[in-house]
Amino acid sequence: MKNLVTHHFQNNERPILTDSFGRRITYLRIAMTDRCNLRCIYCMPAEGILSIPRQEILKFEEVARLIKIFAELGITKLRFTGGEPFVRKGFVDFLQQIDSQNWVEAIHITTNGVLVANYLAEISKMRLKGINLSLDSLHAERFAQITRRNDFAKVQAALNGLLTLGISTKINCVVQKGINTDEIINFVKLSQKNPLEVRFIEQMAFNGTNQSVETFSASEILSVIKWQFPDLQQITEENGTAVKYKIDGFQGTIGIIAANSRSFCGSCHRVRVTSTGQLKPCLYGKKSLDLRALMRNGANDTEIKESIKLSLWHKKANGFEAEREIAHEQKESMALIGG
Repeated sequence: MKNLVTHHFQNNERPILTDSFGRRITYLRIAMTDRCNLRCIYCMPAEGILSIPRQEILKFEEVARLIKIFAELGITKLRFTGGEPFVRKGFVDFLQQIDSQNWVEAIHITTNGVLVANYLAEISKMRLKGINLSLDSLHAERFAQITRRNDFAKVQAALNGLLTLGISTKINCVVQKGINTDEIINFVKLSQKNPLEVRFIEQMAFNGTNQSVETFSASEILSVIKWQFPDLQQITEENGTAVKYKIDGFQGTIGIIAANSRSFCGSCHRVRVTSTGQLKPCLYGKKSLDLRALMRNGANDTEIKESIKLSLWHKKANGFEAEREIAHEQKESMALIGG
């Protein structure tokens, strides 16, 4: 891997990247790979998805270049997703190099946790702002049913290790009607004695098929929690996808993400880049710009920046408007979109 060029940004150096609705874009999610070591039922078919040829995946040097470019455009928060980022060979070394830069203010990772315990020593030395751990059941058998893999013990070890190290950790639980709704309260209780944010996510139809999804809504999730914990108090958070709550006496917090209802779209400040370098201004819409092609065809940083600005200026008002563009297309797997 080539050495990364160091450039430290001062706060007053960062420009403002906005869309036509005046929303400031400050958060970049970038997928390191389309590959995953789980086969979650809400994400992909049992046989998995056809892997993207390796030469089409962004090289580490290309990812680093994009991160620096986006930082120069005003991005302050960076999240690495997948697929599963830790299955990509060399990811931890790359993460260490990015962590050593001062390009962004906060680096986060979203992971299924299966491989995380193997890298706790390296992670503990980084300045990571937090790790989001995907976990949809607290029972090994049900975990295997949902993920089609028997790796519950590895994820449990990862969670325990992260908490022991004091690394800011969120649990992402996709609530699936008729499958794990009976575990909502037990997930909430994880935040009682642990400084966790337990986040419940409405299920979305990004499963690589055209099968419809019967969603257990954010309001239904909230009703279940309030029935057990009537003193639940909402915490106001600006620009967050999750509506956050706290319970008196609990160390951690609760979050509910209306991923299907999309009530957070009006304050959206994020943008995605897929593992093949496709810019997605909205999770629910089309890819708008081939950044990989721009880089490999010799575009300089200024040209890439101008293309990004133009693409994000046309970001849709909300996810429903964006989705209308692809209404008749087959739903992609979340592994291809980038978490």
